Amino acid sequence: MKRLIVSADDFGLTEGINEGIIRCAREGIVTSASIMTNMPAFEHAVAQAGQCPGLALGVHLNLVKGRPLLPPEQVSSLVDNKGNFYTLPRFTLKLLTGKIKLAEAEPELRRQVEKALAAGLTVTHLDSHRHFHTYPALLKPVIKMAREYKINKIRCPLGLSVLPGSIKEFVLNTLSRNARKRLDMAGVSHNDRLFELVKIEGENDYLRAMAAFLESLTDGVTELDCHPGFVTGELNGIEAAIHNREKQVKILTDPALPGLLETHGIRLVNYADIE
Repeated sequence: MKRLIVSADDFGLTEGINEGIIRCAREGIVTSASIMTNMPAFEHAVAQAGQCPGLALGVHLNLVKGRPLLPPEQVSSLVDNKGNFYTLPRFTLKLLTGKIKLAEAEPELRRQVEKALAAGLTVTHLDSHRHFHTYPALLKPVIKMAREYKINKIRCPLGLSVLPGSIKEFVLNTLSRNARKRLDMAGVSHNDRLFELVKIEGENDYLRAMAAFLESLTDGVTELDCHPGFVTGELNGIEAAIHNREKQVKILTDPALPGLLETHGIRLVNYADIE
């Protein structure tokens, strides 16, 4: 059976992004959203999710954007002198050189999951901003948390094409293959493959590109990772405009999509539906 999770990342980043995600869930094909519990619009996201009960929610674990939930002095290896998380490249370098203390990273990740649960959210899975949870040193505590909090489902970004043929793609898929083995050994459920909507949004005829993507799907659980939202001044200083978020809203709410899904025998699901 061909099953497709359409997952919107960055829920909680800004109110404009939250509203775009909710529109894509109500009027489009988004089935899941990953919430960032340490970002400014978390409470707004919780309220919005309460008005959209069909939207499944994962926790978008975050050690590379914004500020930690724990006091900076308790996670000093994770933050700069202003108390902000390091960017992914600096975080990765510090992790590889032993300057990130896992004894600080795990409590911060736990606090992020616990904040979502304390808000009354039903968490269907865990994933992470920029896929850092595939790093072997961090995958172990993430698996432990998933099992301990009875979530037991984690995104695996295997198959994600970053820049075809690039070192970055090779590294991410190598990490993902290792992550899949470890998830299977731990009895943690996961998707079979991941594709990014950004590869479709750049097409002039996105419906044709979407049709080709859907036609290419094989049996199993494919996740389409997307970043819809409405861009407002709130994003200034939080994130560069690396995603064409408003175009993604247009794509994901296109009225032709349900027909394309039916044509290709694809069932929309979320992480709560997979075993």
